[in-house]
Amino acid sequence: MSSALSADSVADFRENGFYILPGFLSAAECDALIAQSKTLANAKNGEYRPALNPHRENPAFATLMKDPKLVGMVERLVGGKASGLQTQWFFGRPGTKGFSVHQDNFFVEAGAPEAFVSTWLALNDTSIENGTIFVFPGAHKEGLLPVRPLAKVAAAGQDYNANNEECVVPARYRRVDVAVPKGTLVFLDSLAPHGSYDNISSDSWRYVMLNNYIRSGIAFRPGNSAKREEIPLYD
Repeated sequence: MSSALSADSVADFRENGFYILPGFLSAAECDALIAQSKTLANAKNGEYRPALNPHRENPAFATLMKDPKLVGMVERLVGGKASGLQTQWFFGRPGTKGFSVHQDNFFVEAGAPEAFVSTWLALNDTSIENGTIFVFPGAHKEGLLPVRPLAKVAAAGQDYNANNEECVVPARYRRVDVAVPKGTLVFLDSLAPHGSYDNISSDSWRYVMLNNYIRSGIAFRPGNSAKREEIPLYD
């Protein structure tokens, strides 16, 4: 795994609202986690919708969330001792519709948005074709953006809330695609607007592990479905 974040990396994250760290996991480590995902209920039932809080089903996902090197990097970004908040596994099978543009703190309502960070880990090579994410650098500085409702229904293989609404990003911000190789870790500010493309490939799944972290003790919304709770990161 990669070393801790440098001062320049942290500054880049603060400026752009996200930071890309290649080579966080090896190919073998990625493959092992993909194999563990086959044990999840949403794989066994054939739906392949994103698995909410897979760490509650399989300890392999809790182990990744608590990895000391990862936690150390997160704590630099949240400004103190961190707790886990939520995990999510995305299968991203071919044909899966993308997630509309959103800010993570729209859902979580962290009392201190700067103390809430998400990590997006690509378990295979990602591309526009297989549904990678896109972000709007610098737009996190706008704070929580207005949202507008979408007349869409939950599609197969996607989160039920993926297309209920979208945040309205000011036109001056440019969309940047995050097409990254297997094992890459992307840090996302809680207010960074981002979304994902439809997976229009014929045979490329887009496996991703999403972890949410918060500075310990900060207030947040548990959520009706997510049932978020502070997860101790030190055993």
